[in-house]
Amino acid sequence: MPLSMEIFEIFEKNHGREDAKTVVKSIEAAISEGIVNRWVVTKNDLLDDMKKEFATKATTIRSTN
Repeated sequence: MPLSMEIFEIFEKNHGREDAKTVVKSIEAAISEGIVNRWVVTKNDLLDDMKKEFATKATTIRSTN
């Protein structure tokens, strides 16, 4: 996830171009990793909920037969 140029320019002004590149790339990587990790958790939560729902429906169907 790219950060705005304004953020890069602030870091560059205070820490120099190379340090700014390093910091911004690190921040972008951390944000991207957080998004991916959150997506995995959300996906697993949704799959667990679906499995529970299907198991409940299967149990209900079996008990009515």
